[in-house]
Amino acid sequence: MISARSADRLDRIAGEINALSGGKAVPVAADAGVAADLGRLVEAAHDHFGRVHIVFNNAAAGVVYAKDGGLWANTDEVWKTAFDVNVLATWRLAELTTQDMAAHGKGSIISVQSCGGFTPIPPAVAYGVSKAALAFLTRSLAKALAPAYKGNALCVGSMSPDGKEAEIHKGLGPGRTQCDQALRCRGRSGRGCRPIGERRVELHDGKHHLRRRRQSRDDFLTKRAKR
Repeated sequence: MISARSADRLDRIAGEINALSGGKAVPVAADAGVAADLGRLVEAAHDHFGRVHIVFNNAAAGVVYAKDGGLWANTDEVWKTAFDVNVLATWRLAELTTQDMAAHGKGSIISVQSCGGFTPIPPAVAYGVSKAALAFLTRSLAKALAPAYKGNALCVGSMSPDGKEAEIHKGLGPGRTQCDQALRCRGRSGRGCRPIGERRVELHDGKHHLRRRRQSRDDFLTKRAKR
């Protein structure tokens, strides 16, 4: 199952997947911030594939840029959108699929994190706070639903992996530098530094301990951490 708000884009991507040998994709247009849409998405997954084994949360919203008006452009509506999409969508999908995962004894929910959840990058305050909440939600779900459920948060890298400033990131200034630094280093001591191109993955084992390990560009599959 693949889902997004744009039906045209979904149909194109589903067509590309289905054209591959062994590929099968069913597109469902839905808004991750709307509970009813998520319910409809899970129902469609049941109809086409049966019980759900894996949920991958990639949708994100609520980013405010300097050109939008700065800090106070984080209106109540922006805050609501950020939490509906970045936090509640993960919570709702977990609730909708928990019985499936418990029934077959295993399952994974993988959520895409952001460096904005680890270090402030104003004016994107609502977004950053919601991503910080997502990190803790991931840990909470992993602890509460183990061992049938495995929760991971995947931070895929710098917003400027090629070293060039994208148009939409102009105006973030020091925030972007801090964001890059947060991805390169763990802890104030500077230990654990690594190139921006490597990925940061948070893993939760059966004892619910948070583990971190480094991964290269070519190895980005999340795996259960060993005790």
